[in-house]
Amino acid sequence: MSTHVQDRKVEAKPGKGTEVRVVKPLQLDERTPQTKGMQRLEAISHRLVGSTALWAGVMLAEPNTQSSVHHHGPQETVVYVLAGKSKVRWGARLEHEVDLEPGDFVLIPGYTLHQEINPSFDELTQWIVVRSGPEAITVNVDEKEPT
Repeated sequence: MSTHVQDRKVEAKPGKGTEVRVVKPLQLDERTPQTKGMQRLEAISHRLVGSTALWAGVMLAEPNTQSSVHHHGPQETVVYVLAGKSKVRWGARLEHEVDLEPGDFVLIPGYTLHQEINPSFDELTQWIVVRSGPEAITVNVDEKEPT
């Protein structure tokens, strides 16, 4: 495997955004928009660490659960499946579905209606989630499938 790395001089500018922030597991915050059936824990946001462009956190799904149908406004969402098997349904009628396993990455475009599912009867699902905005946006829609 070949990797190209270009050396370049980068000057840090004083002020906001130049401080490295570390968030420990016990500092994750559940005061972030939630979806029925899932637990989201915020790690990186404007509110918590001063992020100006990204939100990141962890999503946990207990066995045999599914989220409400929702979207994240204009934000793109990247998911990395850390543990457990899961599924994502998406589309105007949730007509698309994909099985996920540890190591998978998923891109969910802005405004895409979707639903997360943990089909396992005995295994927790854990995702690392990153969004393209400094605060989480979650818009839950009616519990019925959209028409």
